[in-house]
Amino acid sequence: MRRFLLLLAALAPAPLLGQAATEEPAPLFRPAPPGVVYGDAPQGFVEELIEEERPEWRGVQRPVARLRGLDKIAGRVTDITAPVGQPVTYERLTITVRDCREPPEGQGADAFVWLEVVDSKSGAEPVFSGWIFASSPALSAMDHQRYDLWALSCATS
Repeated sequence: MRRFLLLLAALAPAPLLGQAATEEPAPLFRPAPPGVVYGDAPQGFVEELIEEERPEWRGVQRPVARLRGLDKIAGRVTDITAPVGQPVTYERLTITVRDCREPPEGQGADAFVWLEVVDSKSGAEPVFSGWIFASSPALSAMDHQRYDLWALSCATS
């Protein structure tokens, strides 16, 4: 019987080093600040909007995007000029630029281009739809087995 009690005592959870046995463990989650809801809000609840967290976008819209395409099999690089809203064909891809923006003067050189790309072999569904960034081409890259596209700049003509 004594062996059983020793074994039971050895298996009982012991307090961590430096922690008293009577202390409550730290909570795993902290409650949200008042007015902030994570996930679905209860019916009739209004979430407080914090203006400081929404950055003001001051991008300058341009009518033309300059892109660069790479045929990974042939190793051929092609510069593409794509007017906003007009489909442009590159190899078997149809590229439609929906928006081209750049920061205002004096805030660095970059381009943000919204593209929709359709491959003629895969049907009418876009193989890529989203923003690409000239300064970070790998941030939102088009995942295509043969072609790569990246933004170079926005232009006025």
